[in-house]
Order: sequence, then structure tokens, then C-alpha cells
Amino acid sequence: NLAHYAGGASADNSLLVTELVTIGGTLDCYGSGGGKAASFGGLVVGSSGKYKATSGTTTITAEDVTGYAWDVNGTDSFDNNDGGVTFDLGSGVDSHIRTGETDGANSFHNLTVILDAAARWLILRPNTGSAMTIEGNLTISEGVVYATNVAHTLTVTGNVEVHAGGTLGHVDHTGAYSFGNIFIDASGIFIASEGVTTILGSKSSFAISNSGTFTHNEGTVTISGGSNQWLNNGPYYNLISNNNSSIGLGLSANVTVENDLTVNASKYLGWISPVYTLTVTGDVLANGYLNKYNSASTTGACEFGSLTIASGGTYYATSGVTSVLDGNFNNSGT
Repeated sequence: NLAHYAGGASADNSLLVTELVTIGGTLDCYGSGGGKAASFGGLVVGSSGKYKATSGTTTITAEDVTGYAWDVNGTDSFDNNDGGVTFDLGSGVDSHIRTGETDGANSFHNLTVILDAAARWLILRPNTGSAMTIEGNLTISEGVVYATNVAHTLTVTGNVEVHAGGTLGHVDHTGAYSFGNIFIDASGIFIASEGVTTILGSKSSFAISNSGTFTHNEGTVTISGGSNQWLNNGPYYNLISNNNSSIGLGLSANVTVENDLTVNASKYLGWISPVYTLTVTGDVLANGYLNKYNSASTTGACEFGSLTIASGGTYYATSGVTSVLDGNFNNSGT
């Protein structure tokens, strides 16, 4: 066992290990001044070992001989102490992350990935089960991050940021994604699940902000919350509004849905600016309220494959043109 006491606020007592750190007992980097930095070449924690992280940042700079930059084997072998982990891997390194516990204090808190090239990859692998949770933020500054098993689920309770040169996701992924929000910078790439991607919150009012590439992967995006959740264009494949705020899911750009759009019962979808257009190639189902917010001034054109207004649902048409391309306009509501 080794306890690293980082000292007071003015001390610069960080812990730097340039090669591999292997823990069979306990390495305590929180100590009495737990905000100091730690940097390891790689980290391997045995099933009976434990790494108590600093509440600052632990940086991993390489991988071990088995191809893992982070290999935590026990279900209680990592205590994040609300600290961040950064994978800043050197030239030419593709690697894996294996973690024993998938949520709570034993999961990652804030995770940052910086690889040396956009084509380099880092694979997330839970040691047990089929789910991984990041109890904080996920930031990808460069490189490709995806789950080792296409059916595994990934939950990020905070912000997901994919910067230029970064990619999150894989075209074969079928497991569910659940994020607080997602921001895709110019030249960043997000590949959605073939299953369901759920957005539960927002940042600066945006649930999804896309300035790069949003690949829908023929999956479903569900916007689920009770406050502002705006999004700009994907394009999306299946889009569901499960937001019950006054605006609901807020269109902040010309939005295209390449398959179906659903507004759930008692939920809302609205326009942030009245001029934006909404194009849905497939079916539109209004179980709730489509375009109630700003409906009196909305002028943008709407183009739907079909439109069904269910009992209890309402469509507030824009003052522009609503086109129903296959002729199926079914109104059991308003």
C-alpha cells in the first residue's frame, strides 16, 4: 500500500510515473490534498487492488504490453474521488480501457481522450456486464472512441464534446446511448447507435449542437427532458420528442428527419425561429403538440411523408406550406 499525500494548496506534490503502474494493494493519491495531478505510463489494477484517484486529473500516457492503457479488474478497484482521467497517448498508440465497475464512485467521473491522430482508436470495455457509465463529462479531442462490444450501452450523465479530429461511435453499434447532451465541433464526428440515443439534458439550451458530422446510422434519437432542449440539423433518422417544456424539443435550424418523427403524448415540439423548415421523409405522428410554441408567427415550410394527428394530439400548421407527400393525412385530434 502507498499513500501519496499531496500536501496543502500551495504544494506542487504531483505524482509522475513514466512507465507502467501495477497495483495489487492500494495506491491512494487522494491523501490530504487530493487535488494534485497524477501521471502514469499505464495502469493495471488487480482484482484485489485499488487505485484511489486524485480529485484533480490522472493522465495516462501509454499502454501496457497487453494493449490496455487502463486495466482495472476488480469491481471495487477504482475510486474516482470526482477526479478526471485523461488518456493522452503517444504517437502510434491504439489502446483499450477496461474498468471493473460501470457506474457510481468506481466509474470514470470526467473522461478526456487525446490521441495523436484522428485515425487512432481507444476502445471502452467493461470488465463485467454490458454497460459503462461516465458519471460526468466525456471529451474527445482527437481519435476514435467506441465500445468493444456492439451491444454494450454507454451512459454519460454530463456533457459529451467531440472536437475536431475526434470520433465517437461505430457504424455497427446497436446498444443504447444516453447522454446529458452532445456538442459536435467542426470536423468532429458522432456515429449514433443503430438502436436508441437518448438525450436527457442540455448545455446552453442545446440537447444536440452539430457543427461537424452527425451520422444517424438509421437509429432513433429521443429528446427527453423538462427544460430547453434545442437541436440543429443532423440529419436524423427517427426523431422522438419526449420533452414537456413550453417549447419542447426546439428546432434551431432547418431540420431533416430521414424516416419518422413522433411527438409523444402531452409532449411538445416547437420552433426557436419562425423561419426554419421541417422535412420528414417518413411518417409524422402527433400524439402531443407539434408547433404550439410560436405557432402564430411560424412561417417555415413543412414537408411530411404522412401526417397523423392522434386523439389528444394537435398540429399547429405554419403560415407557410405544409406538404403531405404520400397523401395520408389522418386527423383524430386537432
